[in-house]
Amino acid sequence: MEKYKINTILVALDLSKNDDALIDRVIRLSHISEIYKVYFLNIQKNLDLDDKIEEKHPDVVAPLDEQIKKMIEEKIKSSSAGAMNSDYDIFVDDGDPTKKILKWTKIKDVDLLLLGKKITSEGSGVSANKIARTCSCSVSFIPEVVQENPNEVIVPIDFSEPSILAVRQALFLFKEYPTIKVNCVHFYEVPSGYHTSGKSYEEFAQVMKENSTKEFNRIKEIIGEEAKNLTCNYVLNENNSIAEQILKYAVKEKASGIIVGSRGRTMAASLVLGSVADKLISINTHFSLFIAKEKNKNLSFLEALIDT
Repeated sequence: MEKYKINTILVALDLSKNDDALIDRVIRLSHISEIYKVYFLNIQKNLDLDDKIEEKHPDVVAPLDEQIKKMIEEKIKSSSAGAMNSDYDIFVDDGDPTKKILKWTKIKDVDLLLLGKKITSEGSGVSANKIARTCSCSVSFIPEVVQENPNEVIVPIDFSEPSILAVRQALFLFKEYPTIKVNCVHFYEVPSGYHTSGKSYEEFAQVMKENSTKEFNRIKEIIGEEAKNLTCNYVLNENNSIAEQILKYAVKEKASGIIVGSRGRTMAASLVLGSVADKLISINTHFSLFIAKEKNKNLSFLEALIDT
C-alpha cells in the first residue's frame, strides 16, 4: 500500500455527545473505496459488575461490554450521515485509555485513528498530545461541533517530506468530494541577515516568495497528476508563531479542517512531534485537526510504551 493511502480506521468513542461527530465523520470517510474496515473502540476503567448485583439480577443485567456495544451500534445506525459503506467491528476494552488506544492501533494495523477533541479536557483519562506523539499511524481530532457542509481544508506546507505526505493524504481523503477544496498555504519568512544582500526587506520578501513558488511547483511534480489543480497561498510570517498563523488563516478562509505533517521520523523525533503540530493540538478548539504520519515509523517506541 502506498504510504499516504488509508485502508483501516480506528474510532475511539467515549459514549459522550462527541461520539456523534466522530461517527458521522467516519461514515462519510467510509464511502472512499479504498477504506474497507472501520473499528469502533470504547475503553472502560473496569468492565466487571459488582458481584452482588450479578447475584441478585443474573437474568436482567447484561454484561457491560455487550450493553456498550449495543449503544454504539444504535448510534451508528441512527447517524444523520447515512449508512456505513465499509465493514466494521465494535470492541469494548478496559484499562488505561491512552495505552489501550495505542495498543489497538497496533493490534488492528490501523492507518488512521479518529479521536474526539474533548478528550483533551481534564479528567478524561486520555492524553491527546501523548497519543499524537507516539501513535504509529495518522491521527485526526474531531471537535464536538463540526461544519455541516465543509468546503475547504487547509494544508500548511514547508516543502519537507512530512508536508508532502500531508498533501497526499488530503488529496486522498477528499478525492471523492469535489466540493471540498484542498488549500495549501506556506508561511515564508525574511531571514534576519537579509540586509547583507543589499536588498530592502520588501525586496527580499519577494525573493523568498518566488523561491517558495518554485518549491511548490516541485512538490506538484513529485505528487503527479492528482495535484494538477492544487494551488498554494503564500503568507509572509512576521510574528514567528506558525501555529497561531495557521489558525488565523483557517478562520479567515472559513475552513472546516487543518491537515499537517508530523516530523516524527525516529523515536527521539516522535517525542517532539513538531512544534507546530504539538501547539495546534493544544490551542485548536474549533477545527478538525489531522496529523499525517508515515505509518509505523514510531512502531518500536509504541511497543515499548504499551508494554510498560
